[in-house]
Amino acid sequence: MVMRRRNVLFVSGAIRVSLFLMVQGAPSLNQDTEYVRKKMDKTVHIPCSASGVSQSNDIHWYQKKDGEPFKSILYINFGSKKNTPNSDHPQKDDFSTRDFDLIISATKLEHSATYYCACWDAHSNT
Repeated sequence: MVMRRRNVLFVSGAIRVSLFLMVQGAPSLNQDTEYVRKKMDKTVHIPCSASGVSQSNDIHWYQKKDGEPFKSILYINFGSKKNTPNSDHPQKDDFSTRDFDLIISATKLEHSATYYCACWDAHSNT
């Protein structure tokens, strides 16, 4: 499993995005932005590109805030690029995708977090 760090943090009315990239098995994911800082009510685009991923695999996005467990945001089917939001996430309506990138619209203080892009091998039990 490979992980790369990225952050989201509000500072003086701005949002800073930290991202971690998690890959298990042969697929490869890449995030070339270390962090993003945006003013509130702006759109944040968090890149995640994938290679070597099977058409049956999904790309998952997670949100992690200090002192809280990971929260699943959504997953994207690699073949169709259709995203399925987690209906239990309190900010589910604030997230969308373009290809495998996560988009946070109208940023708010509660979006301050570390975001994880992950791909799990659908044919592996590990």
